[in-house]
Amino acid sequence: RVSRDAAAGAGGDGTGKQAAQSRSGCRGAVAMLAFHEASSEEERHGPLEGHPEGDDRVVACLARLRSRRDLWRALRKPRPRRATDEDLFRCHDEAHIAGLESLAKLAAADGKPRFVPSRGPVSLGGLSCEVREGSAGSDTYVFPGSVEAVRFAVGGLLQLVDAALADGQPQRGLALCRPPGH
Repeated sequence: RVSRDAAAGAGGDGTGKQAAQSRSGCRGAVAMLAFHEASSEEERHGPLEGHPEGDDRVVACLARLRSRRDLWRALRKPRPRRATDEDLFRCHDEAHIAGLESLAKLAAADGKPRFVPSRGPVSLGGLSCEVREGSAGSDTYVFPGSVEAVRFAVGGLLQLVDAALADGQPQRGLALCRPPGH
């Protein structure tokens, strides 16, 4: 929970502008907020009935932030960035991305989610991960729009990092992204 003093920038002239500017280096913005509201099924990850992670998590967080108009105005909200293949290849090899894209195409063909294995190279990480279909009930699922959702999640996180390292930008940020972990 953010106190009114923290949201307003506590101190200075009472408006918080002076404190916000000195803390973040960016006039008026105390932090960056990266998020992407999927506009179509081609950009949506899930939801999967009965799974603890769903669309409603991001929707609820955004609604709460928007309800605090002072806080919402104090957040810099860049236009969503879609990560490139090059961005994704920084953490995963081409075969991993191709495997996820293949599962997404299968899910699109029959309307059923696909699951990646809950054990093995996919869950243990590394640059070279084979992606193959697992059994229903495993932790990580793929829908037709999951890869696009990942691209916007990664793009948003990269925006936050770039801003935190740049002069004149807020030095802190929050990413509301799906699927989790990106």
